[in-house]
Amino acid sequence: MGKSKQIKNNRITLRFINDLFDEIAVQAEACNSTATVYLQNLIDRVLRSTPTPLTLVTHRDRDLELYRAYLLWHQELRSQGNNLNQITKAIHAANLDDRMVDPTNCLRVLSSIAKANQEIAAAIAKLEQSL
Repeated sequence: MGKSKQIKNNRITLRFINDLFDEIAVQAEACNSTATVYLQNLIDRVLRSTPTPLTLVTHRDRDLELYRAYLLWHQELRSQGNNLNQITKAIHAANLDDRMVDPTNCLRVLSSIAKANQEIAAAIAKLEQSL
């Protein structure tokens, strides 16, 4: 049995300035797609890559400010994870090629990551107390 096709009944009408519309058309054509499918895929990618709030009880300014801080922290942690993966790959590649890895450089990078985490945690704790 094949996958059942979802029927798209919902419609949104958007208006663009000519330059933006032309840019969307060029991007869609580069992907061998229509503008509609291109925009649907673009929106889907953005929605899937943006972390969703666990709970936002109210939409007061303080809750939104705290949520923004958590989103920035989340983004920083993802960047740090990528950096750690790159360091690990470099160390493994060096071990395979029998090259020497400078442990002091690795330690410097790791300590800067730890320091950044401490600063972020302190800033969020301070923000939580002020709200």
